[in-house]
Amino acid sequence: MEASRSPGSGRLNFDTTFRYGRTTNSDCPGAAELLPNPSRGCPAVEETFLNRMGLSWRSAAALMGVHSLGRAKIENSGFHGWWSDPINSRLFNNDYFVSLISKGWVPETSVHTRTVKSQWGRSDVQRDLSFDGHEMMLDTDLCLAFAEGPNRRALTPVLSSIHDCCAWVNFAVGGARCGNRRQCCGGQNADDCGRPGNPSGPAAAHVLEFGNNEQAWIREFKTAWTRATENGAQGLKSLEPDTPATSVPSPVPPIATPVPTVAPAPTPATAAPSPVPPIATPSPTVAPAPTPIPASTPEPTRRGKKGRGRKRRRLKRNIGRK
Repeated sequence: MEASRSPGSGRLNFDTTFRYGRTTNSDCPGAAELLPNPSRGCPAVEETFLNRMGLSWRSAAALMGVHSLGRAKIENSGFHGWWSDPINSRLFNNDYFVSLISKGWVPETSVHTRTVKSQWGRSDVQRDLSFDGHEMMLDTDLCLAFAEGPNRRALTPVLSSIHDCCAWVNFAVGGARCGNRRQCCGGQNADDCGRPGNPSGPAAAHVLEFGNNEQAWIREFKTAWTRATENGAQGLKSLEPDTPATSVPSPVPPIATPVPTVAPAPTPATAAPSPVPPIATPSPTVAPAPTPIPASTPEPTRRGKKGRGRKRRRLKRNIGRK
């Protein structure tokens, strides 16, 4: 939850004071009657917050600061409008108190011809005239700061159904101011709700303090909120501090060692092939010619004349046969 008005106000942390353990009910019959009835004004605030819950007027005013958020709608409650401007009504800040004091308010029972329950409508010249941008205050809001009566000793917290007056102040609150009476009351001839220089509602001093000091309101609001949420409950327990979950560290992937890039070996220059020596064809081995064995010269046969005669005769016979 963000607090947006004070510089550096930061986040609002209710965890340190919140206690749990209440019984959860699916429905709460009669719960609406346990809250202050807006139409009864401050007597209802006193009855609920002071008498029943034991709060002070300061704490009651701080608790009413929940109206810094949201709006009222006819279809839900019979009332209509924002407690602050539409922008600030989305922020949990002290603009509720600034608006309550620094703007002008007059009683109304209709908004753009649509009937509403008796409430206070914004009346100063800076108001939003559209139906959807309409701003209002309930009797339980405005009565905190403004009271009306014939004299200072007979002041009564204002009620829109009874007091036809204009609620405004002639000084700035939270750096904001509606202007002079004509600017604040829209030219109406109604009387002032009390004295513009000194609002006299039962919690007027606290409303002024919270409008000028957001941190003072937040501190008091936490106290009042704790009292409101623990009222009537027993055996409540404080929230345990958040224990940061032990997260399992993600495995760190191993750092891949880069594979060294091997430079390609230079391609050796192609050397001219060495000439292959011709295979010597072996000369055929010529077998050495056999050394002729000299024929032995036969010793001449010494024959006689008789032998040579027979040989001649044999030769002649052979020739004759051919």
